[in-house]
Amino acid sequence: MDLVELLMVEHGIFKVRFMYLTKLSDNEFWEEFAKIHDFIINVHAKMEDLYVFPLASDLAKPFAADHKLIEKFGSYLMSTRDRDRFERYVATVTYHNDHEETDLFPKIG
Repeated sequence: MDLVELLMVEHGIFKVRFMYLTKLSDNEFWEEFAKIHDFIINVHAKMEDLYVFPLASDLAKPFAADHKLIEKFGSYLMSTRDRDRFERYVATVTYHNDHEETDLFPKIG
């Protein structure tokens, strides 16, 4: 399995984890949300930024900007505990991931 395949597997795992989060009580929700958001930003996105995006140069710029948006949005949700906006976070991450898979990854691998 190469890095792009691993990243795509993680995209699928995120979707499952997001569904799981909706079933949790508030305290459990925020504890698990913090873990997945941290992984998305500090592991998954970092791998893309360091190893995948340099292979696509200008094509990757909007995706790199998305990482900053997702980081700020997730941090906002955790600081305000605004669970009502969780679905918007999920939609943002999912849209980003789906477009990486259709518009970016095929062009580099």
